[in-house]
Amino acid sequence: MPQTKTLFFINDTTATKSEIEKRNSMEGKVCFRNANFIVADCAIEKCDFVYGAVPETYKEIPVYGVIYEAENDQKRNAEENGKAEASPKKQAKAEKVKPVWTPNA
Repeated sequence: MPQTKTLFFINDTTATKSEIEKRNSMEGKVCFRNANFIVADCAIEKCDFVYGAVPETYKEIPVYGVIYEAENDQKRNAEENGKAEASPKKQAKAEKVKPVWTPNA
């Protein structure tokens, strides 16, 4: 899966410690943007998700925590179900395998 880009909007020129910690916990490429510099008629920067103090211009883009985490939950569930289904198959396959060499009795 290609790396996602999230714009993390803040209301200052520098991020707070808690904002930096949140960014570090997020997956994909996360870029800070000052929401105060976004004007209504400006061009929208290409991104997959937005987060934080999202300006009105970016309201139509999915919010990171709402969509991204839901997608990850679905992937995790699919992987867990795949592993759960694979285990009995592997066990059945292992039971059918005959040894290549048997010792003399």
